[in-house]
Amino acid sequence: MSSTTDPPPQLRPAPRVRPRDEAARRRSRGRRRRTDAQERVAIYVVAAAAGLAAALAATTMVVPNGPLAALWRFALAGGVALAGSRARRWTWLVVGGVGVLVSTEVVWLAVAGAGVGVAFASIFVPRRRILGAISVGLSVQPLFHVPDLGGDHLATWAALAAVAPVLGSAYLVSPRRVRRRVHRAVLAVVAAAAVGAVLAGAAALLGYGAANLGADAAFAGMSKVRDGDTAAASGELREATDAFT
Repeated sequence: MSSTTDPPPQLRPAPRVRPRDEAARRRSRGRRRRTDAQERVAIYVVAAAAGLAAALAATTMVVPNGPLAALWRFALAGGVALAGSRARRWTWLVVGGVGVLVSTEVVWLAVAGAGVGVAFASIFVPRRRILGAISVGLSVQPLFHVPDLGGDHLATWAALAAVAPVLGSAYLVSPRRVRRRVHRAVLAVVAAAAVGAVLAGAAALLGYGAANLGADAAFAGMSKVRDGDTAAASGELREATDAFT
């Protein structure tokens, strides 16, 4: 009767890692990298500061001046800074590089340079989301002070080229719950834009009708003036004034 002996430990096959065990390890690693409450608050503060600085920009070629221009600049700069806290670090350098290239004033060149410096420094330290928010929040500021670059919406295209990698990277690495929030926010913006377009179209149609009535009344009033009927002309011109106002 033959006896079998166990193989030496170094020749034994490595135990197979079950998918459940691997998923547990990934979750444990994710928990170790989870952003704490203090850092999360700091990220929101940095994003708000970046948005406020962009909102105070006097003129910009990226967001046309208008009643809601400051609000749009705040949302864009703050949102990009938040996205930078999640995006890959190479995207921080993209924003900083574009910011340096489009800077025409020393102050904004220094701001963009500081953003690039934070991005480079982050390579030598453990990854922290707050560093991404600071780097992108600084680097995005020159984009709101870009002069006319000499082309049709060239400044807008430069800004989109700078922030698109940040937004795309942040979306891809974000957890599912964050993606759902992004989907809801995009739907809300699209719905608001659609409602605004409908209201603007309705106002334009109403204004067009009133303008036609005013123009007809004005021409009728001028005709009455030529005929010497000043009383009727006064009434027609008054009606035209009411239509235009």
